Amino acid sequence: MSYIECVPLIEQLDHSEKLKLAQWLIQTIAQEEGVYANETEFVLKNSVIMAQIEFSKQTHQNQQGYKPSAEELNEILSF
Repeated sequence: MSYIECVPLIEQLDHSEKLKLAQWLIQTIAQEEGVYANETEFVLKNSVIMAQIEFSKQTHQNQQGYKPSAEELNEILSF
């Protein structure tokens, strides 16, 4: 399944499920890259980083966040 196919499913998740998905993605990537679990836990337990994520979520929900250009979107979604 491609990223594009996953987006509608992810958008249907509630806030807590999206956070669980984000944590799972971080842990999975960390394992694939050989990053130690302690480093991943540090990021997940870091209140400053978590506050940044919450702020980003709010700006996204209010449609006030960064809006990439069509070219940027094509580059992001073409992997």
